[in-house]
Amino acid sequence: MPIEVVDIIVGKVDAASKLSVRKTTKILRSIVDSQKTKCKSVSLSLNRYVSKLRIENSLVTYRSEKDTFSKYKALNEYDSSDSDEDSPKWKLRKWAKMKTIVEDNHLKVALNDFSSFLMNPNWKFKKLTIDFGSDQGHQWREVEEAKLIRALDPLLSKFQIHLENLTVKSATLLPAVTFLPYFKSGVLKALGFSSDVMDRDILEKIMKMDHWKDAEKFKFEKIPDWFDIQNLFHAKRFTVENCTIDEERLVKIRDVLLDSKTFEACTLKTSNNADLWDERQNNNELLHNITDLVDRVLRDSLTYDSYMDEYLNEATGKSYTITVYLSCGTVELKIEQVPPFSDYLKQVEQIQL
Repeated sequence: MPIEVVDIIVGKVDAASKLSVRKTTKILRSIVDSQKTKCKSVSLSLNRYVSKLRIENSLVTYRSEKDTFSKYKALNEYDSSDSDEDSPKWKLRKWAKMKTIVEDNHLKVALNDFSSFLMNPNWKFKKLTIDFGSDQGHQWREVEEAKLIRALDPLLSKFQIHLENLTVKSATLLPAVTFLPYFKSGVLKALGFSSDVMDRDILEKIMKMDHWKDAEKFKFEKIPDWFDIQNLFHAKRFTVENCTIDEERLVKIRDVLLDSKTFEACTLKTSNNADLWDERQNNNELLHNITDLVDRVLRDSLTYDSYMDEYLNEATGKSYTITVYLSCGTVELKIEQVPPFSDYLKQVEQIQL
């Protein structure tokens, strides 16, 4: 078959299939690597006995010969990797293609496959998630995390990777601060962090990077009490799944909200770690206390429009909706800028056209 025809055929297959094709012959590897490819989502999960590489709607499972559990697990699983929402809904994922590789050193094989296409300068990625054993024990994660960083570092450091959205799930922030420089700043617009330990020095180092300064969207699993919430307001949107919502933090939000030129929306969540028998009472009390704080600190500093149920900043002319509600045992504070009425008119005109 002529090489030109093979090139056309390979160009029509999905990203996961290209990963398999490039393993067959040197010629096919050269063809795959020379083609410009756009990949919507990639996720790498590294665990003690089982690792998973998800490429769009395909799943490759790398299983250690010592593993005696995962082979009995259901083939389908729940995830939210395709969602760009601030609070995405989990859904049952049905994989279009599935493959299992059994190797004693399954981590090495998974990392090699991962780097084989991630390091191709002709590939562009929309969303990447790297999970350093989030479902493993903390002790294993801390010990293995350093080893995995040493294994990934030479693979990712060869050139600047074209990526728009990065999420790192890890025991510490070391993977994030190590790998962020390997992604193109200015292209990377969304950052997500889920870490057991939020070291202050490391986080401050990340905040000095252009990747942080250029980010338009953040998502944190949690932030410590010492973290200044104003450091997130240069972005358009951010979500924090677990944090303290107190008067000091609300005052900082109020002060920056009155002057921010880029902010569009944020969601802060907090919960009361009460015993199960007293959970409902404690959550209702927490909801009441936070609502009172929001009324006193945020809402009273803005002009309330009862007809539109919006809060107006008269200095900037921007309006906001501010809501506090209880959802699944978690109190959520959501602040969202209301688009100008002129934007609404433009949308109506476009629909009519």
